[in-house]
Amino acid sequence: MINSASINQFSDSLSDIDKEYFKRRWATDIDIYMTRLKAINFVGKEKVLDAGFGVGQWLYCLASLNKNAYGIEYSKERHAVTKALMNHLKISNTNLIHGSIEKMPYEDGFFDAVFSYSVIYQTDFKKSLREIHRILKKGGELYFNTNDLGWYIYNLLEAGDGYHNFSSKQYALDSIESSLLYYSQNNYQPGSSIIMQEKYVTSYLNEIGFEIKSIGPDGSINPANVDKITSFYKKDYYGLTNVYEVLCVKKG
Repeated sequence: MINSASINQFSDSLSDIDKEYFKRRWATDIDIYMTRLKAINFVGKEKVLDAGFGVGQWLYCLASLNKNAYGIEYSKERHAVTKALMNHLKISNTNLIHGSIEKMPYEDGFFDAVFSYSVIYQTDFKKSLREIHRILKKGGELYFNTNDLGWYIYNLLEAGDGYHNFSSKQYALDSIESSLLYYSQNNYQPGSSIIMQEKYVTSYLNEIGFEIKSIGPDGSINPANVDKITSFYKKDYYGLTNVYEVLCVKKG
């Protein structure tokens, strides 16, 4: 199990923003992540992908609960430190690559399940969802967590400025502008965040061949009926959907 000494050791190789992010994510009790995965039945699968694994906390749990855990991550820094961390922890059933979830090198129908937490909205999400559909086998499951309008309104009106010159207000304004371009002109600006409005996303998932099994606020999907699930986000802000999660299956 990773300890505070390991957290400091591996976070030191990251940039300042990623260093803080790494420490926050790994300081959370690992059982919280484990419970979330058990709740959605991402357990005992042959091949599961963490699409956008970040600093590896979900990946570690997926590897612990399943036979083989694959991972793809766009950030070279995060990819390198997570790979080193998995080696340090002697996690031998992972296969990690650097790349984008908009275009992945896996074969059609390769995975039993794909997990993606707080990542898809930072991509051309229509491309990403189609690509995930391609690499899933028929009957394979997709879980993802993403942001709706409430998250950006909160950042615009309430959130204070973050660390290392990060402005929550500017982030919200930039995301709203990028979303308008994306939906009106199908123009995605790399590196931007897109508002994934729940009604639009559910319609798009059905269009490309997914059947939605469950959808709701972060931490609410629980077909396994496990106890004590922890949500990381409020349900809504100003009556607007905030962060939500989706569990769906590739139609046969």
